This record gives sequence, C-alpha cells and structure tokens, in this order.
Amino acid sequence: MSKVKAFTPVFDAVTKETDMLASLVFGYIWRKERLDDGWCDTAIATMANDLGVSAATIKRRIDMLESAEPPWIEDLDPSLRNAPHRRRTIRHIEIVPMAAEVGHRELPVGQSELPEVVHRDTRRYLIKDNMRKRRDPLLDHPAIVGYKSIVHLHVPVAWRQEVAATIGEKEADVTRWLELVRGWVGRGWNKQNVAGMLEAFRKGATIQTQQVAFRGRAE
Repeated sequence: MSKVKAFTPVFDAVTKETDMLASLVFGYIWRKERLDDGWCDTAIATMANDLGVSAATIKRRIDMLESAEPPWIEDLDPSLRNAPHRRRTIRHIEIVPMAAEVGHRELPVGQSELPEVVHRDTRRYLIKDNMRKRRDPLLDHPAIVGYKSIVHLHVPVAWRQEVAATIGEKEADVTRWLELVRGWVGRGWNKQNVAGMLEAFRKGATIQTQQVAFRGRAE
C-alpha cells in the first residue's frame, strides 16, 4: 500500500459555489499557504503541472475564485508583472474530524469511531464554511457596477477602494471610466489590468482621443 505524505484537499463548500477544478485550485493554495509563509507564491505554470491541467485552466479558475462574492482567494500582488503572484485564501474553512461531528459513543475495544474506509485512504473530513457573507458596499459604487457589466468580473478586492476614490460618483467621470474600460476590452487588452485602466483614466484617456495605449496595457 502506498503512503500518502501530502494531498490537495477539495472542499465541498467551494465546489458548490464554483466547480470541481476551481475547488482543486483553492485546495492547492490552501495547502501551500500552510507550508510556506501564509501565502502561495507558486507560479501558474508549476501549479498547472502539479494539478495536471493547462495554465489557461488555472488562470480561469483563479479568476473565478477571486471574483466570487465574497471572494475565496486574494491576490496580494495584483500589479506585479513577470513574476509569480502571492495568493492566499480569505474565506475561513474549518476542518472538523468526522468523529467530532457524529459525537462519541461506546464502541467495542479496538473499533474506530470513523468508518473503516477512512483508513484505506486518507482521513475524510466534513468541511464547514464559517465565513459570514457580508456584502462589500463598494460593489454598489457606479464605477464598479459598470466595470462588472462590461468585463463580467468584479473589480478585485485589492483595487475596489482605489477605483471608487479615483473615479468618484460624478456622472461625467463614471461615463468616461466606462468608455475607457469598454475601449480597453475592445482592443483585446487584459481586462483585469485595473491598475493600467486607472493610470489611463488619470491621464485623461478616452475612447475618442485614442489615448489608451501606454506602458500599462496588457501583455
């Protein structure tokens, strides 16, 4: 019988809100952050190789986990380029041994409280998602609502405050922001490069002036 030294968990709570592959990516980050410094800084290509899927699949699942409401993971280096990003889980997952759920009872000597099948593989766990789902009020900011309507993703958590502060709520500014986002996406640039979009906005870029091409454009 082979011995299992480490394994990547798949959490039911994550799977129900996303899909199996996203749950696997979440489990990978969850495991790595406990082995390292409180975050996972594994390169996407390495993660893809470890999990046996493509890098594009990993990127899509990371997007899914980051744009969930509330998000399952957080990118600690959203503006970093050409280097692995540090990511960590931000929704609390409590792992409770199955025996603690079913309670203690008198058993014959030598008999385990857990089903025998548990010992043929690794321990089975019941997963509790104890995160209280409190909606971020910034999600109702017109600049952020408009971004989601165009990009079909939430503004990442790390950038919401800056988007709201930079764009403000004046109708003319929000309109110029949304025109810029629409033009950015239409040119095929990285739709999640919020830092680049904000830089363009501060420089006064609009679709009409075609001033969006600058060094912050997507790779």
